[in-house]
Amino acid sequence: MRRRFLSRIFAVLVFFFAVEAAFLTVDLVAGAAFLAALVVFFVVRPVAAVFFSGIFSPYLTRQILTKF
Repeated sequence: MRRRFLSRIFAVLVFFFAVEAAFLTVDLVAGAAFLAALVVFFVVRPVAAVFFSGIFSPYLTRQILTKF
């Protein structure tokens, strides 16, 4: 009886930790995606704007670079 009780407690704990690990994995993936979106928005986008405006208009490149 005691052994069955302990095995049930162990099974519940294993299930609990498996669910927590799944939530943690989802949180980490969502956090990484959010950070990647921030990097694209604040780093890649302005650099691309400076690069492409430099190809088409040197005046725009000077304007953008002086803002930073």
